[in-house]
Amino acid sequence: MTQRPRARDAHHARLTRTRCAAGAVALIVGVAGTLAGCGRSDEDTQTFRTARINMQSLHTGAQSTSPEFRERTYRDTAASLRGVVDRLPAAESASALLLLGQAEAGLAELHAERNAGIERRIFNRLSDARTALEAYASHIAESQALLGYSADEEQARLRALDRELETQGAEAAERRRDVEARVARLDAEIARLVRSANEERTREREIWSGVADASAQARAEAAGRARVIARQADELEREASELEARAATLRPQIALYETDITRVRRQRELTDTARRDLEARVGALRAESTQMRTRANEAAERLDRALREIMTMREGDLAAAHSAAVSGFTAANGSFRRASNAMPRAESRPPVALALAASQQTLAHVHASRSALEQAIVEFLDWAANVRPAPPQAEAMRTLRADADTRAHEARRAAIDAYQAARSTLQTVSARGEVGERLERLRTQVDEAMARLGLEQTPAETGDAEDWIDHVPPVQNDTGWDDAQDYDHGAAGDPDALNP
Repeated sequence: MTQRPRARDAHHARLTRTRCAAGAVALIVGVAGTLAGCGRSDEDTQTFRTARINMQSLHTGAQSTSPEFRERTYRDTAASLRGVVDRLPAAESASALLLLGQAEAGLAELHAERNAGIERRIFNRLSDARTALEAYASHIAESQALLGYSADEEQARLRALDRELETQGAEAAERRRDVEARVARLDAEIARLVRSANEERTREREIWSGVADASAQARAEAAGRARVIARQADELEREASELEARAATLRPQIALYETDITRVRRQRELTDTARRDLEARVGALRAESTQMRTRANEAAERLDRALREIMTMREGDLAAAHSAAVSGFTAANGSFRRASNAMPRAESRPPVALALAASQQTLAHVHASRSALEQAIVEFLDWAANVRPAPPQAEAMRTLRADADTRAHEARRAAIDAYQAARSTLQTVSARGEVGERLERLRTQVDEAMARLGLEQTPAETGDAEDWIDHVPPVQNDTGWDDAQDYDHGAAGDPDALNP
């Protein structure tokens, strides 16, 4: 069975473990707590404080952090903050935007996890499809090879041999009948001669009996007649003996012809047996060919099911999860940008940049993972296109291949754009202490990811990032953030599958 490349397994495992802003939660909550006004108690402020407490609860261990609980908390937090963020005072609005971005990113992360799980299922079905197609190709080739065996030449040879033996048998029988007829004629002539000789011997005896009491002269005359008759009888017996000798030379030929006839009959029986055995062998091969064809059809059905499931998941669950993840991270990025623009103090912006860059990086991972999946589909279908004979789904696979190739390139472009956005974000901010270390780690990971994509590093650019955040001097004091959780960059930079 075809195995999914280990690099893709590792990529999916890392993507599943990614928490796009998990490590930044404490930073954001800390910043939000520092910036939030303490004297207000109106309903909007209370909504913001409740949202902050709910977000903190995800990391205190006081309540369940199951995916369902996290999703409910993120969704409720985002919904509540969207309704009040524009009505809060400036400081609290910036903090609320931070929490809103965190909630949106957390919700997007859950969609990304679902997306990764569906992609793994599609990879598994791709493996099943490859196994089914390999079985189809093997069985159909064996079926055609068995069906391609032709016994016509051997059957023709056996028929020709049988006709030849039949001719030999007929000729031997004809010769035997001819010899038997000749022997029969000789036997009849011998019998006639023997009868004639016996008759002459009888006449001779009668002559001698008739003159037993006769005179000497009469006996002398009778002796003359008897000698003539005796000579005639001797001649008849001599002729009979000659004919008997001739018949004696012919009778062995009858036995020889009979032997030939028996031999030919036996050979024809063997030929008939060989012909029946050949027919049975051809029948067995055809039956086996039919069995292989049945197995090939079963493999084609498994291939069809796998392809249908892949297409159904791509157009259904995967499309929904991918779209939700992309939309969620895009919304989170927008909230982080707004929060940075609303920050009253420049030293508060590096943690926001960290959260934004992490969100952009995770968005890049989502696109990279999708590109890797679509590229795997393309590679499978390119291999499948060379299978002969082509499976029944050949036309559908060509259509799927074109669509997957388009999506692979689109996802790769989107991943590159997201990595470049993360790089731009990181190049516009610097800090010291814990935040600075995290920024540097993330910057290194993004640069490595970009290098793997074949994109050279460039100096700090004045692109979109500078439209929302000003370059700030290094932060002199990280008070309030030293106890923050480390940000998990486990999924950073695995764009191998994106390399063209």
